[in-house]
Amino acid sequence: MELSQRARIRAGDRASFGAVFDEHASAVHRYAVRVTGDWAGAEDVVSVTFLEAWRLRGRLRPDGGSVLPWLYGIATNVLRNRARSARRHTAAGTPDPAHHRAAPTSTGVPGLTGDETAPQLLGKVALASAAGHTVPARADQYVYVRSTVAFASYPEGGGGKAKVDRPHQRQVWLSVDGTHPGRLTERGENTTLDPVPTPTVHMPTYAYLRTLPTDPDHLLALVHADYDATPSGPGRDAEAFVAIGDLLRESLVPPTLAAGLYRAAAKIPGVTVVRTATDAAGRTGVAVAMADPKAGSRTEWIFDRGTLGFLGERTVQVASGDAFPPGTVTGSSAVTDRAVVDRPGRLPR
Repeated sequence: MELSQRARIRAGDRASFGAVFDEHASAVHRYAVRVTGDWAGAEDVVSVTFLEAWRLRGRLRPDGGSVLPWLYGIATNVLRNRARSARRHTAAGTPDPAHHRAAPTSTGVPGLTGDETAPQLLGKVALASAAGHTVPARADQYVYVRSTVAFASYPEGGGGKAKVDRPHQRQVWLSVDGTHPGRLTERGENTTLDPVPTPTVHMPTYAYLRTLPTDPDHLLALVHADYDATPSGPGRDAEAFVAIGDLLRESLVPPTLAAGLYRAAAKIPGVTVVRTATDAAGRTGVAVAMADPKAGSRTEWIFDRGTLGFLGERTVQVASGDAFPPGTVTGSSAVTDRAVVDRPGRLPR
């Protein structure tokens, strides 16, 4: 009888393990980015996670479904060790008043009928986004984003019980040009974020976002090219949706670029509408979504029904898995403030 993928990995089959890397490296990277807010550091987390997974392959149970929860568990432990090391070398700062806050989405947006298709809904969101205001920022300043978040945590080695954290506040300060260290404050702990001296679509900065084209076809080609360079995960279209979401979620996107990104997302096959979705702060809106059949999950972008402004994002388990039953919200976020400030630790007025 042919061995399962899990059994082959336990036996030291490098080809099977390589296939697991190709399939799940991007998901582990997204998980690390969501936990840390550190695009550059997340690359290191992926590397260490898969090195540890190979070392710990004998602990992987031979039976079961996707190995992704097992990888998430190892990544969780890697992230904890990384946070402990950072706290030993970083002193906490003191928040002060600050400067420029991102203006709320303009009123006067086209109303919803309640039966829009995904392209129609994203088209209306794009119009609302284009009516916003560009926030001025110097290269030496920082983008500040405050969110309420709740993410799944996984036990190391695949044993024990996975759980979803309670919603809590998260604050990040990201260098505008990427050359300065940033900061993440979450659960009362401060973590230094690595600089991003060479930004890409995969690791953007505010200065980099301001250089991108706003034409949706060009943007989609750019996202597809980034995927084609290192293909992995659920496939080209699903990864394009996730990549655009990563650009929009914990960043400050110029209005015309945001409009272009939403129009680009409208061109991705398989995007659907979720008529009612709730973010981590309890705000209810309408969402567009993309399924990941390999992970058995669905990623949703949630928008306010009135302004069509971006509220947050959530991930929902839609297929049976080892960690969570279908219908479980395994990750959610709610963006509650965006601004530009002078240094990490400063808060907008």
